[in-house]
Amino acid sequence: LEHDTYPFKTDIIKYQENIFILNKNIDCIVEFEEGIYFIKNEELDLVVWGETRKEAEEAFSFGFYSLYQNYYLAEDSKLSDEAILLKQKLIDLIKKVV
Repeated sequence: LEHDTYPFKTDIIKYQENIFILNKNIDCIVEFEEGIYFIKNEELDLVVWGETRKEAEEAFSFGFYSLYQNYYLAEDSKLSDEAILLKQKLIDLIKKVV
């Protein structure tokens, strides 16, 4: 392969001092377009990018952390029905946060 577009799969996500232990592997598509790496996860509706695969993987970790902060930790009363569905996906996915 000319570019590192093999799938991104992990059951542990680290962002700063946070470590997310997942109940299952999260599977993401990796694409290389116009000099940029994209990592996409349809289940979480998360798309990130970077100039290198490493940058894109770091962006994914930040994006996952952002979902955790903005949905998982939010009160249901402050979320739309669609956001509550995403929150439930995160609850089902995350085994524990260290």
